[in-house]
Amino acid sequence: MQVDESEGDDDEDAPTPTEQVDRVPEHTYFFAGDTNVTPEGKEYNRKFPEGFDEESPNKFVHHILREYALEEKDNKGSPTGNFFMNKKWTQVASKEVLTKFKKMDDAASEKYMNQYFGRTWEHFDVNEANRLDALDMPAFMKYLCSDQSLDLDAI
Repeated sequence: MQVDESEGDDDEDAPTPTEQVDRVPEHTYFFAGDTNVTPEGKEYNRKFPEGFDEESPNKFVHHILREYALEEKDNKGSPTGNFFMNKKWTQVASKEVLTKFKKMDDAASEKYMNQYFGRTWEHFDVNEANRLDALDMPAFMKYLCSDQSLDLDAI
């Protein structure tokens, strides 16, 4: 019996790989400190999610959003208000936390990062997306430091 592979195939209307590439912006994130221009011709100004602005008691999350987080762009290149952390910037932020809150010098923090950062990243990046929600950084840092009582807002 011969099977018609096109029968029942829901992918007929799916865009071809070329069409998908055409819809994805060249750069999918605004980086902390960016002063790029949005597609509307306006200067990019980072707008923090409600509850995480400069007046918020969530000082650590505000610090992460301001200094490290990547803001996702929509398919037109405009900011979405969704903030993520990639591995590189999470490592930089982690070293800052270890230095400030665990009082580690460069050598000690490097050794600690080599031993625990990878495991912590894998624990949080369960879907292997190579990015984490920036709002999860307090939990990430407390897990990395093995200290759930860490007052990160004292940053």
